[in-house]
Amino acid sequence: MAVASVVVAVAAVLVAIEVRGQEPQAAPDNTASNAAILAALQSLAADRGAAEAPVADGAPAGEEPAAGTDVPAAAPGAAPVAGSAPAPDGAAPESGPATPTAQAPAAEPARSAPSVPVPSAAELTGTLHSAVDPANGIGYRQTYVERGEEATGVLEQIGGRAGTMLQVVKPRVIDPIDMDGNTASGRLQVTFAGAPGPETPLRLTFVYLDGMWKLSARSVCDVASFNGFSCPSGYVR
Repeated sequence: MAVASVVVAVAAVLVAIEVRGQEPQAAPDNTASNAAILAALQSLAADRGAAEAPVADGAPAGEEPAAGTDVPAAAPGAAPVAGSAPAPDGAAPESGPATPTAQAPAAEPARSAPSVPVPSAAELTGTLHSAVDPANGIGYRQTYVERGEEATGVLEQIGGRAGTMLQVVKPRVIDPIDMDGNTASGRLQVTFAGAPGPETPLRLTFVYLDGMWKLSARSVCDVASFNGFSCPSGYVR
């Protein structure tokens, strides 16, 4: 339903642009088409949130021993040291030969995890455009996508429409950028008729791999769905 709304909305925006080019004196009202695109993005974001809702784990952190279970008692006094002989009355006990103490091997220095740079919203927007802009070759676009070699077909489909979409809605990632390990995410904003539109509820995620930020497989499929395409089976794990 969200995909159908987006396709209709985008068609309405393109028609409005053509009419504006033919009749410069009449400024078309894009309110209806803008609202349709925003509603489709809201529906897509709601579906994504429901699919990714965490399932509570009811397993207890620890269990106490069941009633009636025998618990071993503490051992009585310390056992005598091996090698020591009993001392005669009035004499101090003689100690046996000292047992050499084994030394624990020196601990290796802790290896620090590779640092993940915090990206700016502009940097993630550049990654998004590098991944979907058909002006870039398919091999170049694959390098900006998580497991890009698995997404060749859907990237070509997106590229066939992204040229027009980039000119019409000019999508961009906006602040604040949230970090979770090697994953960054930010909300998507689109532009209508040269003016920034409202912030959409759809979040795009990026993963830091091979020393660079890449559009996640999940977000590749979100972009594909927004344009009316589907992702390869098993691409999103």
